[in-house]
Amino acid sequence: MKSILLGLLAIVGVSGCEGKVFAGCGDTVKTEAVSPGGRYVATVFERNCGATADYSTNVSLREAKESFDPSSQTPVLTVAGQPTIALEWSTETTLAVAVPEAETFKKLESWRDVRVDYR
Repeated sequence: MKSILLGLLAIVGVSGCEGKVFAGCGDTVKTEAVSPGGRYVATVFERNCGATADYSTNVSLREAKESFDPSSQTPVLTVAGQPTIALEWSTETTLAVAVPEAETFKKLESWRDVRVDYR
């Protein structure tokens, strides 16, 4: 029984981390930007799942009244590694994201009524 439990824990530990927080994964907020009217918050965070997976850098959006919770917020951008990503709101519903060349796993052009422009 103990070996079965350890085997299941090992499988969970090496599962992919994109979009969810699994055992062994940690998220570090790098920067946040609040929209001009204070309705939305964009967050850049890094996900580290330990030795079994490379880092990923993510951008998520949420309403300002919500707390940052990467397990319940779907990123609009997920790229490989630890690039520096800059955020700038030009209007209440337009977010500019400056991201250097990187392997991209997810890249959404919008979230709710927010348009995401990549540079």
